[in-house]
Amino acid sequence: MRRLVNTLIQLIDYFPEKSLLVCATNHPEIIDTALTRRFQLRIGFSMPADEVLDTYYDQLLSRFPEDLREIDRRYNISFAEAKDYCFTVVKAALIGKLERERALRPEQAL
Repeated sequence: MRRLVNTLIQLIDYFPEKSLLVCATNHPEIIDTALTRRFQLRIGFSMPADEVLDTYYDQLLSRFPEDLREIDRRYNISFAEAKDYCFTVVKAALIGKLERERALRPEQAL
């Protein structure tokens, strides 16, 4: 691990001065401080508040029929996770709805 850190430090130190280097991590606590010192600016992001996620869920679900809009909402997750979760739940509900309709009318194939 030390070798990797040293290599990264060397690469950063030789990075062209008139360039912009952007890095991201989900685990800042495991990054060696020698690496983080090489960056002039560090920005932390937190998970969106429940109210903000509710607004986001409402926006995502607004494009679907009323009967597919009622889902159990998850919180303390990112916007990307909320979108993925929302679409997964809606897809599952839609497939279930189509399968139930198909079971009622087995003579018609989809």
